[in-house]
Amino acid sequence: MDVMPSCSLVLFTCRPEYQGTLTRLAGSQTVALAPLSVSESAALVSELLGSDATVDELGRTIVGKAAGNPFFAEEIVRELAERDVLRGKPGAYESSANVADVIVPATLQATIAARIDRLDPKAKRTLSAAAVIGLRFTPELVTALGI
Repeated sequence: MDVMPSCSLVLFTCRPEYQGTLTRLAGSQTVALAPLSVSESAALVSELLGSDATVDELGRTIVGKAAGNPFFAEEIVRELAERDVLRGKPGAYESSANVADVIVPATLQATIAARIDRLDPKAKRTLSAAAVIGLRFTPELVTALGI
């Protein structure tokens, strides 16, 4: 009876500076991703925003701010939608503001911080407690903290 060898593929993402054990395993391979090109970023932002003429200039601003980081581009769009600068749904937004009046956060951290700032106080306290606890926690632990 022939036995087929079992094969596995494990894929994980990490920051470029990561030098942990997983990078030293036999057979491991690192694939470094480059930032998106301007045209790739523009295509992504166009997909996220849609084709309405009111989002054209804002789309160019997002492409410039995101600097090839697709996650940053997505977060900027979410943040603008939460502020009602963009109205509609993903892929079919319209802009409700003059692009000159729109403040687009300069960094990914600022974009996420702006979204956190708009949470209601109870949600912010829960998020803060979860951040202190760490990656894994139970609802019971958060409840025990009085959150």
